[in-house]
Amino acid sequence: MQSRELKLLIGLLVAVFYGVFGESTGEFLMGTVWNAEQKLDDTKIDLDNLETEEIDEIRKLGKMNKWKRQSLPPSPEKATLVYKEWLHDLAEVALEFKNVKVTPERMSAKRKMAFVGIQIKVVAEGNVDQVRQFLYRFYQADLMHRIVSLGLESQQNQGDPVLEMTLTAEGLSLPDAAASVQNSLFARTRLSDSVDADSTSWKVVGADEFQRKPPFRVRIGKEYVNVTGTDGNAWTISRAVDSSSRTKHEKGTTIELAPVKDEMQSSTLEEFASLVELNPFAKPAKYEPKLEITGTRAIARNEKLALEVKATGFDPKQGKAVLTIQDVADELKELSFDPRTGKVSWTPGDDVALGEYKFTLKASSDATPEPIVETVAITLRNLNTAPVIEKVGDQTAIIGQELAISVKAADKDEPANKLTFALPEGSPAGSSIDPNTGALKWTPDVSSQPGRVELTVNVTDDGNPPMTASIKIPVDLLDDAAQFTHLTGIFEADDDRQARFYDRSNDKYLVVREGETLKYAGIEGFVMAIGRDFILMQIKNQTYRLELGKHLRDIRKVENQKPKNVQTSSPKVPMPAAGP
Repeated sequence: MQSRELKLLIGLLVAVFYGVFGESTGEFLMGTVWNAEQKLDDTKIDLDNLETEEIDEIRKLGKMNKWKRQSLPPSPEKATLVYKEWLHDLAEVALEFKNVKVTPERMSAKRKMAFVGIQIKVVAEGNVDQVRQFLYRFYQADLMHRIVSLGLESQQNQGDPVLEMTLTAEGLSLPDAAASVQNSLFARTRLSDSVDADSTSWKVVGADEFQRKPPFRVRIGKEYVNVTGTDGNAWTISRAVDSSSRTKHEKGTTIELAPVKDEMQSSTLEEFASLVELNPFAKPAKYEPKLEITGTRAIARNEKLALEVKATGFDPKQGKAVLTIQDVADELKELSFDPRTGKVSWTPGDDVALGEYKFTLKASSDATPEPIVETVAITLRNLNTAPVIEKVGDQTAIIGQELAISVKAADKDEPANKLTFALPEGSPAGSSIDPNTGALKWTPDVSSQPGRVELTVNVTDDGNPPMTASIKIPVDLLDDAAQFTHLTGIFEADDDRQARFYDRSNDKYLVVREGETLKYAGIEGFVMAIGRDFILMQIKNQTYRLELGKHLRDIRKVENQKPKNVQTSSPKVPMPAAGP
């Protein structure tokens, strides 16, 4: 197939796509405001010449407030900036198009400034399925916008070729729409901690811009999720909704509100399947019917069970799959199921015994000779409580020396949950903890400043939802006085042999004799012998030697015996009155 023929075929593909959706879903594909214009035209009302009383009538119908909510920011300059960024993120981040270029086209203001049209051009490379998802996400967004033009071009003629999509989108900016204080089209926040692909409890940096009560939908990377509950900056999440895939997300990843138009609430990506089916290069679709069930299946008394069931992989040409529920356990008599939305809910009271209760879900259609059946087990368990951490007393740490602390914790739930120990962000450099045993170690860096320090330890269980307890351990951080404490002299007077030390950091003198114990600057040892220019000490059943003029950190281990040929006598001189 030649390139020119291919372009014509792709053009026909797009034309057929618009023809298909013009009849069935034209209302949401053309956008709210243009539907409104058509209705106004049908009643012979010219939008550009609306009189005050006619605008009042529209307001009475509630349409004007809805348009304001769906409008771009009232400032055309800001509207252009945030709309351009939103389209770029939709193409490159959410749908992973390549070589994405997004540029402003022009603004078009209607007479009497009824609204301003903001046009943005998007050029990107992707396959037919990515184009399909772009159109779906575009028209799903709760905005007054439309696609003015769309072109697809490829130089390949086999397989599923890469298409260059050239698209012009137009969004409306109403002058009396509410001004936004945020620097994005929709509210944003960030993850405060990394989450894995199965996590349903998230913490965000801040949620002040999110003025909606749950449930509401957000996008993080290429995954769409529903926020089903909020407690300050803690969110409960339903993962991988609306045909997106769950994945792990790193700390600091942006989360953006993804509101859906009212008329698109019940729509699915499969309704846009015609675009893929008309792809002349695509292989025939392989349908693998299955049930997808999301939500937590373990709850406590008086907690709400919230599951969402979807029948996927069914051939849409054979009709929509029908969901039914059966074989419901007697204890689940209060359980409710909406076959239209696939939502299952149940709130067990205090009279329901702990245990596992089951019911069966079934999906059937004309495309499947046998229905798809799955048994769902719900576990009613005790309410998960936070771990209990044993108190740790005040500690003393020496700069440059390792401090070791054993943090102990227990889980009082039955059965007990697994505990994980962790240090929060911002913990002192050089600190670490064993996640399984709670063995905390910290070697303060030589650049550390002496003073009072708190080490925080978090202990989290693997219950549902996970619960975390914290403890703050006070630590007095001291200079390493041993580095400043030198053996400055060895004297013998009247058979009294002495070793003299001087601590330069504290301007302090110490004197020890044979048979005494030196306990200073974190070192504790029994003085075995005092030689002419050294001393021998026993520390933890090992013999150590310190040379004259060296500081206490220079002490070195020797064989655990008295050295041979050691002259232990020292000159009989009086002790100096002062000085190192």
